[in-house]
Formats: sequence, structure tokens, C-alpha cells
Amino acid sequence: MDELAALIIEKLREDDGPREGMVALASWWDSDSRLNLMVQPVIKNGVVSYNILKSIWHDSAFSHHGAYQKWTRMDDARIASFPALEAVCNFATLEGVARYLVATGKVGECNCMSNGGVYSIAVGRRSNYLYSVRAARCETTDDVLLWLRLMDEMRGPIE
Repeated sequence: MDELAALIIEKLREDDGPREGMVALASWWDSDSRLNLMVQPVIKNGVVSYNILKSIWHDSAFSHHGAYQKWTRMDDARIASFPALEAVCNFATLEGVARYLVATGKVGECNCMSNGGVYSIAVGRRSNYLYSVRAARCETTDDVLLWLRLMDEMRGPIE
């Protein structure tokens, strides 16, 4: 019986780590500052949960008119020059993630967040492309949850 339990635990742990598939990138920016929070589904002992990864970027070249277009037109080299994403916390449910993202928008670290909600949320494969995509703007937890559920259900095209 102990051998069976050990085998089951071993099998559950085989897939531990970031789950293959999609992530969500929530971003807020105000001229020269940008806050990025990535939602990364992970598996630990066969259970899916959601890591939040964070990075704050500053670039004084973006501090004047047209900052939005500059943030959305960055190339890979420019993105690589900014601080990498770092782990912040983990949530057991998408509902917890949605509440966290909306709360961040209400009392967050960039000036533009004073209006609340999520300024930009994009769902897709983890790549630099997500930093430039014209994404959805969400004002409520339910709006954010819609995108997070899509992230959880999406997978790459079948070839």
C-alpha cells in the first residue's frame, strides 16, 4: 500500500511547475511608469493554482505625449532591458486572482490606477507580444474573471 501511495505522489509531481498553455498579463501605465502583473497557472502535486509575477518599468523617454503608443510599440530588445518578472504570491482560485487585480487597480503603484479596475489585460502564450497587444480594459472583478476564465480554457492551436 505504501508503494502505491508513493507511486501516486510521484505521478502527481511529474507535472509540477508552470502549466503549459496561456497566461494573462495585466498592465497599468502612466507616462514613464508601467506596472505588469502576469498570471501564470502552475501545477503542484496535481493541483492547479495561479502565481502572480510582477515587474515595474520606468523609462523617462515615455514621459511626454504619446506614452501609450510608445509602450505598445516596444521591441524585444527594449523589453529585455527592463526588470524581469518576479514572483509575488499565489492564489488557489481565479476569483482570488481577479479580486487581487482589481484591488491593485484601485490602490496600486502607478498614478493612472486611481480610477480602479484593470487598465489592460491580455491573454495568450507567454511572449513579449503580450506587452504590446491592444488589450481589454476591465472595471469590475467579473470583467477580469471573464478574461481569466478564457485564459484557463485556452490552449495553443492543434497542428
